[in-house]
Amino acid sequence: MRLNLVFLDAEFNMIKSVDFINLQWNRRYYECGQYSVQILAEDYEDAFQYVYRDTEVELGIVQKVEYTSEERGELVQISGFFMESILKDYILYPTFSFNGSVKNCISKIIDTYCEDIPNFIIDTSQAPTTQISFQTTGEEVATQLYSILQKYEYSFSLDYDYINNEINFKVWTGLDRTSEVAPTLGHEPAIFSQNWGHFKNLVVTTDTSNYKNYAVVAGSGEGDQRQKVIVDNSGGEKLKRLYVDARDLQQEEGMSQQQYWDTLAERGEEYLNKYKKILNINFDFIGDMEYKENFDLGDKCDIILKNTDEVYQTRIIGIDEVVKENRKEVKLQFGDKIPRKR
Repeated sequence: MRLNLVFLDAEFNMIKSVDFINLQWNRRYYECGQYSVQILAEDYEDAFQYVYRDTEVELGIVQKVEYTSEERGELVQISGFFMESILKDYILYPTFSFNGSVKNCISKIIDTYCEDIPNFIIDTSQAPTTQISFQTTGEEVATQLYSILQKYEYSFSLDYDYINNEINFKVWTGLDRTSEVAPTLGHEPAIFSQNWGHFKNLVVTTDTSNYKNYAVVAGSGEGDQRQKVIVDNSGGEKLKRLYVDARDLQQEEGMSQQQYWDTLAERGEEYLNKYKKILNINFDFIGDMEYKENFDLGDKCDIILKNTDEVYQTRIIGIDEVVKENRKEVKLQFGDKIPRKR
């Protein structure tokens, strides 16, 4: 097997290339991805801190090391999250209040709470300019950024620049490869059709058991004097109500009444986003399109299922790549992230 796995030390210096026995590289769009790799124990070194593949943008952090002794020999399983997970170590504390564009919001969060990351270069040029107003306390920076950006179908990444010794933060979105839009943007559409033999082991999940479309958000004040905002996303459907206790959101000095109401409404939208209708499509890709050439993480694509004329237009939110015994398998996940059970 051709080797493209390199381990680095804490200063991002190359230690050595290593042959792996099997590798799982799980990329995610709306959350931190992760990896797992098995190598011979004799190839492992305590100085391993990061793992890099020359074909990938992600950089894995060495966070778990498991030694095993088997009939086939002594092995080490190394796993961890990708570089984006370092932002889980930072929290929005003290309280973060903001009124302005998403683009400026992302920059302010990074500048305010992640100032000690060395050689940190921030690029929010692709971020949405939509106006938001919100206030929060204690959330992990990574979780908050994913939450904000997911509403607009965007994501962020942290890439290490070896030449300039920089960690680059970038807001980005995948390509629109739907058949309606792709030609107008100058690239080929990506159409995944079950009738064309593009996938196997199909799992389609639709779930409305956790769905809410109407939020009553209660802010500052006591009893009947509490300030309340209604967020109605029902669109004429039967109301599925949610109560959001937002007493932690206070009308700070200099904040207008409308700005405070907007802040409460943003909290309501944030909570309703956790109670969505779920459409999730998973399958093992076996078609004639090329991964990273015809489609990639974050791309919006067409999916056509057998015996139906319905075309789903949705983004690739997960790509699981497994490399083992000279074989590579790619599993794709489209649509909405299935929430963990509460």
